[in-house]
Amino acid sequence: MFCCWLSLFKERSPFLINIKITFMKKSIFVIIACVIVAVGIWFWFGMQNSLGGVLAVLAKDGVVLEVTKGQAEVMLEGATKTLNAPFSQEIDKGAKIKVLADSQADIIFSSGTTARLDSGTEVDLSDYVNVDKKISVKFNLLNGSLWSRVQRLLDLDSEYEVKTANTVAVVRGTAFNVSWLNNQTRVDVLDSTVNVAAIDVQTGQVLPGGQTDVEAGSFVQVDSASLPSAQKPLVPQAITPQDLQQPWYQKNLDNDKKIDGALANFGDNISRNQVKEILSAVVLLNMKTAPKEDLLKNKPADAEPSVSAAPSANVSPVVSSKPTKSPAPSSKPAPVSSSLVEQKLTVTGVSPVAAPGNGYQYTRLTIKGSGFSAACQIFMGVHALQNIKLVSSAVLEGTLGANISPAVYDISVACGEQKATLFKAFDVYMPKE
Repeated sequence: MFCCWLSLFKERSPFLINIKITFMKKSIFVIIACVIVAVGIWFWFGMQNSLGGVLAVLAKDGVVLEVTKGQAEVMLEGATKTLNAPFSQEIDKGAKIKVLADSQADIIFSSGTTARLDSGTEVDLSDYVNVDKKISVKFNLLNGSLWSRVQRLLDLDSEYEVKTANTVAVVRGTAFNVSWLNNQTRVDVLDSTVNVAAIDVQTGQVLPGGQTDVEAGSFVQVDSASLPSAQKPLVPQAITPQDLQQPWYQKNLDNDKKIDGALANFGDNISRNQVKEILSAVVLLNMKTAPKEDLLKNKPADAEPSVSAAPSANVSPVVSSKPTKSPAPSSKPAPVSSSLVEQKLTVTGVSPVAAPGNGYQYTRLTIKGSGFSAACQIFMGVHALQNIKLVSSAVLEGTLGANISPAVYDISVACGEQKATLFKAFDVYMPKE
């Protein structure tokens, strides 16, 4: 029997060997194919994950700083980190960014808005609010050039402001560049309209003759040594072809064309759920984004939280007094002091929002917010309100006097060492005769 099986195997062995070789060839092919597919999947997911770091932050309404060239320093709550391109870092309001020499960086918001920082630029993200279908961005430009491509969304009320030492530029949807160099502010508008106001350095109020709308293709320049006046108002001038040939302009105009191409299917305005369609044109680098916690993990234990240069347009943070040393450990937990709650001073609204000026009747204002007390004072710009009445911790009343020059004023509430401000909250106008 064994001999029969052996004889049969010998007769069949070429066939079996062929089957084995064929099977091995197919196995090798399958293995190679699997490796190719695995590499492709790995590469695809790698690209998605590298970009996903930025997209994940933007999806939760965060803000991303991308270093696209050279180096940049980011400072937040006492922590400082140097970023080397290509790298991105999640940031928050109160962050200060310094772009080093021969370097550039972008700041990206969840609405698709991008702020681009040129070499040597220093800027504070002094405020960022994204709640209740409203987004508000405020920059304080300390030095250099800041190009902004502001995306206006149909279903989101937005405000975007860039402030220098002597100028405030406010927009809702446009492309423009603001530079602050050698005590001069220049605002170039490339799309739509920007409202520009020259301000008094001491009071922060708009100077007479210092406010104008700058249309696309125009610029204004405010020199601290020769500020505008009623006799010599701020007047826009045409941007020259030579200006547009500068490398900084060319680069940003080219980047804006990518965004315009992505927006071609939506028109001028898109909805918030369509923003992801243009993020591929806004996010310039495929990279992993470090979270804010990564920036703060090396923060000194005794570092103070930073106070933004320009408080929010809606809710102004409290400027707290100097911190005290931590109390010695106790076996009993320390009771929570009610005064800690009272320290949160905010101004969220004013009613009415406008009144005639220059000799007209006195106006009674109602201020809304939190943390009010009988010791609080109310100011409209530098003008103190009279007959202040504390209605509740959330409501104050005061009377505004007459003979106040027409302008747009801030409303501030001061309670001891605390102060909160609602910017550009009240309009004193000259009524038509």
